[in-house]
Amino acid sequence: MPKTVEAAPRPIVELKDEAIFIGSDGIALTEYGSLIHRLLHHQHFLIQMESKDGTSDVSEERRKELLEERNQMCEQLGFEPMLLGIVSNKFFSIINRRMRCLERKN
Repeated sequence: MPKTVEAAPRPIVELKDEAIFIGSDGIALTEYGSLIHRLLHHQHFLIQMESKDGTSDVSEERRKELLEERNQMCEQLGFEPMLLGIVSNKFFSIINRRMRCLERKN
């Protein structure tokens, strides 16, 4: 009988509205929400600074600094850097949902 290979469990990223926003009727971010937002900006910059031909306008030293800062923020938040795509999707989904709710109230 052939052995079946089980897929590794998918990492779980839990983000909740109340952890990201202060109160239920505004757009002010908590310290946690602000740190996630800053982390995602760092990640976006790291991705964008690489040109299509593989060269970079940023020195290797600065790139390493940015990677280290990103990794420190990931550690502080409890996320693996490889999960930032999932974190980003969930974070902006929560923000978009909040914005839609606020639009309906106004």
